[in-house]
Amino acid sequence: MNTTSSRPHNPLLAAVLSLLIPGAGQLYIGNRSRAIAIFVTILACGGLIYWAQDNFRVAVGGSTAIALWILLACFAIWNIFDAYRHARGQRSNNLIGLLLPTLIIYIIA
Repeated sequence: MNTTSSRPHNPLLAAVLSLLIPGAGQLYIGNRSRAIAIFVTILACGGLIYWAQDNFRVAVGGSTAIALWILLACFAIWNIFDAYRHARGQRSNNLIGLLLPTLIIYIIA
């Protein structure tokens, strides 16, 4: 289901907005629920990674913590491409947006 409005949107502006604030590009194109979900996911996963590396130094070693931050960066990059593609009226791969945060939470758990 496409929840974006019918007026044309600038894909580059949507991508830049999502680069500056995760989910802002989706908000720009009118997909408020997706924008909020992306923003909250970035904050929650970032907080969990920080908490895990601070509280479980033995369990979440240096290389694991770096891998978790890389996964979060991949989610942020996916967010930018998602905003760009939706602004062009194309679909993006929602599975990536679901699997990356799930993998982060699974590794921490």
